Amino acid sequence: MDISSYFEDVRRMNKRQLFYQVLNFAMIVSSALMIWKGLMVVTGSESPIVVVLSGSMEPAFQRGDLLFLTNYKEDPIRVGEIVVFKVEGREIPIVHRVLKIHEKQNGDVKFLTKGDNNSVDDRGLYAPGQLWLQRKDVVGRARGFKDEEKSTAADVFRVPVLLRAEEKRTEYRRKKNVEHFSTNGNS
Repeated sequence: MDISSYFEDVRRMNKRQLFYQVLNFAMIVSSALMIWKGLMVVTGSESPIVVVLSGSMEPAFQRGDLLFLTNYKEDPIRVGEIVVFKVEGREIPIVHRVLKIHEKQNGDVKFLTKGDNNSVDDRGLYAPGQLWLQRKDVVGRARGFKDEEKSTAADVFRVPVLLRAEEKRTEYRRKKNVEHFSTNGNS
């Protein structure tokens, strides 16, 4: 079906039908935006879902794999974690593993990354003069992934919500155990 037939269908609609079609389309778009914004709030990440664009993380991740991210500021970044970061002057975020952490006496933490399939660290990718990444550069940390070939639309929304629910449940259990411990007089 070509595009001219769509325009012909629109021309044949009365004003009420056209209004309902436009309203229906607007509802779909606004629902998608609300779901995306909700995921941003739940995950703490400006981009809760990213697509792997290069082979630099093979064999762990292939091109086209979806990564589900969280970015909770209270969680420390650890060596071996996979982070998604933005570099000044580049629009597309990079998915790589934390190779080294440099902690200063004032509590400032910087880290170095490297792609699993790359032979050298990422200092050549960072902004000119930048030798380490900081927390502000991190878009998110990989908490789960979905293979490109086995992905469904429902998975895109289901996995981050389940990850956050599991974290909340663990936090609740931890608090409950602390309360139970202190009410038993074992403090």
